[in-house]
Amino acid sequence: MELTRTLELFLFLSKKMVLVQPPEPQEQPPVAVIQAPDQAEVGEGVKFDAGASQSTNRIVSYAWEFGDGEGANAVSVRHTYRSPGVYNVILTVIDANDLSGTSNFQINIVESSMERPTEEPPAEEPPAEEPPAEEPPAEEPPTEEPPAEGN
Repeated sequence: MELTRTLELFLFLSKKMVLVQPPEPQEQPPVAVIQAPDQAEVGEGVKFDAGASQSTNRIVSYAWEFGDGEGANAVSVRHTYRSPGVYNVILTVIDANDLSGTSNFQINIVESSMERPTEEPPAEEPPAEEPPAEEPPAEEPPTEEPPAEGN
């Protein structure tokens, strides 16, 4: 009886079975990675690098926006900021299948240390004293010459 019941259950389930195929794996977009310093000075060339960005497909495009209206297109770039402030840098990478990934990064640009002193300037040194004038050599007392004989 147990065997009959198991067989009936199997037949019932087999009629209701639907073949479910797993979905095809979707391609993942690339991951944009920005490597750069957190802070730099006005007028300093700042290096931005996207070489650590990752993708299952080859990355074919690197687009940078530096937050000051300028941009560039390369894996590794240098950019110079002309004013202090906090700038939002955006990197967009596109792979060979036209999938894209974007990353944001904030950099703080400060005044150049050459433009504003960080320490008080040293106090002026007093003028060096002139060495005392040399004293003329002491005069030797005149020696008396004996009177000439025969005079």
